[in-house]
Amino acid sequence: MHLNAYRYLIFPLKEALFINRGLIIDINPWEPIKVSKTAAPPDKLLRSGISLQREYGRVAHILCIGGNEAKQCYHYDIEKNEWTKHGALPQFHTVTEQINVVYDEKQTITIFV
Repeated sequence: MHLNAYRYLIFPLKEALFINRGLIIDINPWEPIKVSKTAAPPDKLLRSGISLQREYGRVAHILCIGGNEAKQCYHYDIEKNEWTKHGALPQFHTVTEQINVVYDEKQTITIFV
């Protein structure tokens, strides 16, 4: 994910399926490349939907929608480097397609098909 002009966030997949601890990569043309690790998610997340949450035009948070057997959603705060639970999808909901839109940097609208 492209966070700003010189900063990227990637989540390497474990066993080609699960989101693992992320890496924040700073690529500034005037400085050496810096790589730092994020906190690991509290649960295994399998193919969760990702919604970038912005504050004042910059990516400040990431919402991982569903992605485990409990269909638990998680919020990752980039600045604080911490994960918190944020609701869950309906129990017997099968997700085949996901569309999400962030409205006015205040509300995430998600449609599951």
